[in-house]
Amino acid sequence: MVKMTRSKTFQAYLPSCHRTYSCIHCRAHLANHDELISKSFQGSRGRAYLFNSVVNVGCGPAEERVLLTGLHAVADIYCENCKTTLGWKYKSNQHRTSNLEAIAEENQLQSKQTQHPCSQCPAHPQPPRSRNKRETTMQ
Repeated sequence: MVKMTRSKTFQAYLPSCHRTYSCIHCRAHLANHDELISKSFQGSRGRAYLFNSVVNVGCGPAEERVLLTGLHAVADIYCENCKTTLGWKYKSNQHRTSNLEAIAEENQLQSKQTQHPCSQCPAHPQPPRSRNKRETTMQ
């Protein structure tokens, strides 16, 4: 007899030098702060955030729903790790911007700012430091 086991899902990890958003239940990384487009969306349980792209997120079947802005084809999105419903994703071209990735409800997110010295991060190069203190104050 063959025993079936549930396979572990591969998780993407975001760079630790950025502010990241993660699932409040299992802390799986979901989005980088640089991908945040807007905090002015309203979900069924409160404020929601619009992200350009997300990771570790699955998508349910599309369905028609009446939202504050009218009727839209949307699909629920959920954390791939713990299967918690996080928010929704627009599935139709009716929405005003075609590159919208996902809207996650604020109460399902955890934000974390790491204390990593960003001078070591190639994404955020630091300007060269002046050796002479007088040069920086005289302008």
